[in-house]
Amino acid sequence: MKKFDKYLVVYVFSKFDDINRFKNFINSYKDNPPGYPHKFLICFKLLDDSKLKLCRSIASNITYDEFIDPVQENDFEFKTMERAIQKYNDYIVLFLISHCCFEKKKLVKNH
Repeated sequence: MKKFDKYLVVYVFSKFDDINRFKNFINSYKDNPPGYPHKFLICFKLLDDSKLKLCRSIASNITYDEFIDPVQENDFEFKTMERAIQKYNDYIVLFLISHCCFEKKKLVKNH
């Protein structure tokens, strides 16, 4: 059995998504570090050059890899994710969509 000890976080943003959601996600990722080593992959789908440039600017303060989906039709996020992870066969993958944000949570012991 193959051992997986590498982690990949995959986020998909398409032309159908609100740029404010992308800003919120990037800020939540930056402000709430996961505390575990991982690669972060942002997938861009069907973006024109100006929106892609804006997204890159928003994400410029974090470390990430980029996947620009070459398929120019709307076959939804799942197909983009499938194409994006082709070279990450030895990773455990966490897929996130544009509605996601990270939050700090505290565990409190009840007495």
